[in-house]
Amino acid sequence: MSKDKEGSFISHLTELRKRLINSFIFLFIFFASAANGLGNGAWYTYVYGQADPLISLRFLVGDVVGATIMLVLLVLFYPMFRNFQK
Repeated sequence: MSKDKEGSFISHLTELRKRLINSFIFLFIFFASAANGLGNGAWYTYVYGQADPLISLRFLVGDVVGATIMLVLLVLFYPMFRNFQK
């Protein structure tokens, strides 16, 4: 394998790894939010005695949006926190 092909292959693997990490982060957020939304909906049904499927959906959407906002803020503020250590 020549140097150019080897470098291209390594950069391709690096990009693939970044995409896989991002997709696993999204899947973790989505499934954790779904479990929380279903759990809160089940708790609501248990406490109040009436089923309301929209409350589970509301918790799911709120958790996904909240986690996404927090991740974006962490990415934006990470350089500032890293500079405090120096």
